[in-house]
Amino acid sequence: MSRGAPAEVLVPAHVPRHPGLLGHQGTAAPHDLRRVGPPGGGAVVVTGRVRTAWDLARRLDLVEAVVAVDAPARPPGRVARCASTLPPC
Repeated sequence: MSRGAPAEVLVPAHVPRHPGLLGHQGTAAPHDLRRVGPPGGGAVVVTGRVRTAWDLARRLDLVEAVVAVDAPARPPGRVARCASTLPPC
């Protein structure tokens, strides 16, 4: 996914399209969904890690899928810190 790319959403077949969103028709089981956001309003429903990984693996080519699924498992900055210890090329 690149900056400026439309957000990808999972929608039932009868939901109309909206600008800025790339809809994929389908449904998710209740156990695949999570509500995120501040308490008292503004929350959104998203797919959990396993369902998101499954969806990415089905839609992307192998290399893009591995990168997309692996990236959230890496703490921010860890790769850069590790790379900074390597000798220059």
